[in-house]
Amino acid sequence: MFGLNNSLSSLPSLFDCEREMEESILEDDSFPRFPRAGLAGHGEDRVACPLEMGFRFEALFDTLSQQAENQEEISVQEFLTDIGTLLKQISPHHEEFQSRIDAMIHSLQALRVRFISRLELTEEIDRIQNIFKEYQDRINPKTTSSQVEIPQHTSNSISSIFDLPSEVFTYVLPHLGTVDMIHLLKTSKSMRCKLNQTVINELVRRLNSGVPVSDFIGIRLLEEKIQQFFNLISTSDDSLTRLNLSNCSFSSHQFLLSIDLSKIIEINLADCKKIKDDVLAHFYACQELRDITLEGCCLITDSGIAPFADCRGLKSINLAWCERITEDGIVPFAACRGLRSINFAGCDYIIDADLVPFASCTGLLNINLAECNCITDDGLAPLAACKNLQCITLNKCNRITDAGLAHIAACKDLETINLDGCHQITDKGLAHLAACKNLQCITLNNCNLITDAGLAHIAACKDLKIINISDCELITDAGLAHIATCKGLKKINFSECELITDAGIAPFATCKDLQFIYFNGCEKITDVGHAPFAACPGLQGIGFACEITDIGIAPFAACKGLTEINLAWCHLVTDEGISLLACPRLQDINLAECLRITDAGLTPFGACIGLESISLRRCSKITDAGLAHLAPCTALKWIGLEGCDITDAGVAPFAACPFIFMDSNSLKKEKLFFLSLLEPSN
Repeated sequence: MFGLNNSLSSLPSLFDCEREMEESILEDDSFPRFPRAGLAGHGEDRVACPLEMGFRFEALFDTLSQQAENQEEISVQEFLTDIGTLLKQISPHHEEFQSRIDAMIHSLQALRVRFISRLELTEEIDRIQNIFKEYQDRINPKTTSSQVEIPQHTSNSISSIFDLPSEVFTYVLPHLGTVDMIHLLKTSKSMRCKLNQTVINELVRRLNSGVPVSDFIGIRLLEEKIQQFFNLISTSDDSLTRLNLSNCSFSSHQFLLSIDLSKIIEINLADCKKIKDDVLAHFYACQELRDITLEGCCLITDSGIAPFADCRGLKSINLAWCERITEDGIVPFAACRGLRSINFAGCDYIIDADLVPFASCTGLLNINLAECNCITDDGLAPLAACKNLQCITLNKCNRITDAGLAHIAACKDLETINLDGCHQITDKGLAHLAACKNLQCITLNNCNLITDAGLAHIAACKDLKIINISDCELITDAGLAHIATCKGLKKINFSECELITDAGIAPFATCKDLQFIYFNGCEKITDVGHAPFAACPGLQGIGFACEITDIGIAPFAACKGLTEINLAWCHLVTDEGISLLACPRLQDINLAECLRITDAGLTPFGACIGLESISLRRCSKITDAGLAHLAPCTALKWIGLEGCDITDAGVAPFAACPFIFMDSNSLKKEKLFFLSLLEPSN
């Protein structure tokens, strides 16, 4: 979206509608009204939806111009999503409506002249302009009888998105939130409405693209509510091919009987911690199954997953953290010769011998054995036969040594390897990996035996894009000099490398593709060392060293593309410094233990409407008053408040936030996302 202007929040919502509708989308009255994610000052019946996140008309075109000037892509769909909101704020027969349409077309013409040399932009602008010219013709008072009649708006009838012209509706629909789409169906007057069917088709399209069901109706999936949802979409023109029930807290499974599973090719039941083998039995008939994810399903057993090994077309199996799965459940999947990805992370019962059969799966591209504590170097030996292997995850496999990496190095197409916490890996092991010339991503954090010599070996992989050497305490500037020769680096993590200095990090500021860099806990990096990175044009995320001051932060005020900022333990930073970092695209900020931050410092972040995560842990000067500044950040999903002077009243405005963590002597809230959206509002 283009963004939010707070003054727009006082305008009527596009989706405000009459309380009583003549007909319901359901056959009975059991489908309750949706609880509203209320906005301050609008009452409990206020609908919070993505279309409310538009700029005022003038600011919208200013932003459009700025995007074009900055060589950014202009999206017709996103533009129309915001414009659609503005159009519906007033009646189409009001004189102001006509003037706004005229002004829109005039502004588009001016924008086109300004960027006449950029063909791709002028084509996009022409498309927008043509749509609104046609809309202008349709609402002109001189409209002929052959033209489409615009619905009359009275004080007793508030407009709906269905009143938009079909062209605008088509563009806006993909940008609606899933809850808003269901609300449309809930308030629609007729199942026979063509546009209504379009909404249903869009819902199924999203399901088939992997969107979790919990995004539609909430995690607390009561039997009757999920049943109603699938009844709702049963008239779709498309078959259901993917079913993502991840993170859903349900134990009953009768609703599965009403779903046509015949075309299902992908099932995701990740973190459905209550399901048992009897739920899986519903999916045994899915002979076209290609992908099954059961990560975190801690109650399923070998007998429950065994029948899926008969799906010879299976491409991916994820059994991570399935604590009851043993070799009897895993080994049969080696018969699926077409396997491309296996994830056995956290399966403690797996031993070296269980991996031997998978040597025949020569098409394997991805293997995850994270925290498989019984796996040794011998277990990796058979995997050397998987010549197409591109990614292997071995983090916290504490029995893996340099000899194990010698086996993996036989996979010359390897692009990604994760060795986080593999404490026995040394420079010798990295020498083996130097043979993997396609290596693009390596994670070595907490591999505390690695030295500068080890980085010299890795520097032979010139395609390297991501490197994490955080907490590798032996690394110095000399080691950084080796990997600085990899000019394609996009993401670098030097956190807790206490020996590196300003001089050591300086060469990385010239990496033209750099997007993320982290110096957290690097005590020898100063304001001077940070400064050059503010000039990196694509910088999206930065972790500041703990000795940074407001002076060091100041250059980053110009980095408007920042989405992630980590200031944890930056004890010298004040309100003046952090206020410079309230970037419009900010999504995540960590201010843990920034002891000088007060309530005033949070004021500018209320404008960061895309903010999803903020940590204020042990910021002892933060109170309810400071937290109130963040109330406009309705996208927040995670707030860390341990050690803050926050009360239950202070977090009350954040009722829609899934996870809020506070001290045990106050409220500790670990709330499920979109908690039971289908339950009746009180």
